[in-house]
Amino acid sequence: MAGYLARMGPTVVSAGADDKRNNHEDLRRPSSTELGKALSGMGFTEQEGYDLARRCGRSLAVLARLKPSGIAPRPEWMESGTQLLPAVLAGAWHAPTKPDQEVLCSLAAANEYSAFEAPLRTFAKLQDPPIDYVADVWVLRASVDAFVNVGHLIGPEHLARFAEAAKAVFSKTVEPPKADEVFRPAAQRSEGSHSRWLRDGMMNTLLHMAVLHDQAGFSVSGSTPQDYVNSVVRAIPGLSSDHRLLASLQDQMVMLAEAAPIPFVEALECLLEGDPAGIRPIFEEHKGLISSHGYYYGVLWGLELLAWDPQMLLRVALCLARLAEIDPGGSVSNRPIKETLI
Repeated sequence: MAGYLARMGPTVVSAGADDKRNNHEDLRRPSSTELGKALSGMGFTEQEGYDLARRCGRSLAVLARLKPSGIAPRPEWMESGTQLLPAVLAGAWHAPTKPDQEVLCSLAAANEYSAFEAPLRTFAKLQDPPIDYVADVWVLRASVDAFVNVGHLIGPEHLARFAEAAKAVFSKTVEPPKADEVFRPAAQRSEGSHSRWLRDGMMNTLLHMAVLHDQAGFSVSGSTPQDYVNSVVRAIPGLSSDHRLLASLQDQMVMLAEAAPIPFVEALECLLEGDPAGIRPIFEEHKGLISSHGYYYGVLWGLELLAWDPQMLLRVALCLARLAEIDPGGSVSNRPIKETLI
């Protein structure tokens, strides 16, 4: 790849907030598994590639900084990093959603959401902004770089507020849409709930804490970053007892599994013990826009990710075997038995 790029001589220009462009390719950040496989194709072993992918947070910019020759300019917004911390912890949110506003006020220890949001408009107009505001959504432009550059500013008071916010956001169960609600926007179907933007953003922050603490200089007094992340996940009410939470967190399940592998597997093992009726509802099929889907996909994707870790492989296999035993079958082809056989 490096040789190909050298021959082609492409020029990459970072577009600032005042340079809006529509005719561009969306470069999706690879998963740790995808980046690990790519690195193994460059001469690393599979385990080395996966470990390196986790250490760099799946970011090529951070990967470059891990190398002795890697250099990166200092962001101009670093001097005001403390003001940006609540946004970095949240990752993204839907500004008009009241529950999202309440979480951001909590993270910022602010009485009014408008007072917290005002400084962000200045950040968003920088030539190289750390955050963007598009269609009522605030989102970090590059969450990995933001965390790496300001993570060292996160103190005990921020961690306490984040833990409480995570408990509130991730313990909320969202019921699957009814047949007549499939075409309604998600925000209208789940009024009173936090947006998916915030759920994705905060789960991504947990992942950054777990795998990027060394690069960011992030530390937890009297503990370790991984132990802190584990404690936040274990404190989610219902994670190990309510199958509805697995369905609600389906879109965040892979990040949860990667950020806190042990608590994820522990919670699943608890749900798989005893009466299978406690977890079987996740296999119920629900009508989608095009085809039916189930709410067990997130669990399977999380287990597939952890199967790369030799220390987790046995527990993952046992969970998959138990899920295959409970699975009543259905029209969807992606089943636990196939993951077990693979």
